[in-house]
Amino acid sequence: MSGLMLTQTQSDVPYYIKEIGKNVYSIEELSYYLYNHLYLVDEDFFGDDLIEYIDEYLDNSMVANGLKQAIEHGASLSELVSFVIKASGYYNAEEIRIFQKQLDLLRTSTITQRQKAKADILMGHRKFSMALDIYNKIVMHPDPEETSIFYGNVYNNIGVIYANMFAFEDARDLFQRAYKINHSIVTLKHLIYSDIMCDGNLEKTLERFSISSEMIENCKREIDAIRNEEYNFLDGESDISRCIDIFKYEYEQEMLK
Repeated sequence: MSGLMLTQTQSDVPYYIKEIGKNVYSIEELSYYLYNHLYLVDEDFFGDDLIEYIDEYLDNSMVANGLKQAIEHGASLSELVSFVIKASGYYNAEEIRIFQKQLDLLRTSTITQRQKAKADILMGHRKFSMALDIYNKIVMHPDPEETSIFYGNVYNNIGVIYANMFAFEDARDLFQRAYKINHSIVTLKHLIYSDIMCDGNLEKTLERFSISSEMIENCKREIDAIRNEEYNFLDGESDISRCIDIFKYEYEQEMLK
């Protein structure tokens, strides 16, 4: 595969993928989506509308008929995904081998783990509402097989979503809950950042979680350091400190229009 996407047939009519809010116009672009967003794909993805699009608009009856037959014979989701990726010819043998490992991991993951992975990807695409719905379902129906750290990370990511919506007090509460469960340094930093954004009582936060004043000062310096810098959105399990100010700036500019 090269950096340039060479397509067999590119349609003038797009196929819209709502999960990431993007259109695809070729079998290669569809293959790229499947390869890079595996956890967003479920059985419903391979519906009649997609098969019809592949057949009529991409003029690829081989793939369309192959999917129909595979579905009729009860093919698994991983088999359907593999079929499209291999049929597209976009990925080489080594890339397919690597992808096969992802499929193996998908098969061994629990439903709850797959749901979290899906929500994580959606959040990375700033589909906050869709991600939040999934995270909330996970915490409302806990799986006893999952660890407390797993659920702490879910609460952390819910907190990141609230922070992106400028609901810093709610975010702080979620980070507090998450840190009590997962004891993650990343979550602890999120807690400090959100407390700073709330102009909260850092003394209480320091006492409750045994946070050193040095760490708090470091967090303050990091926030100050980005006052005049622009950053792309970082995913939920990265530090949110570098995205908060730019979001606030964009929000304030929008209000001035």
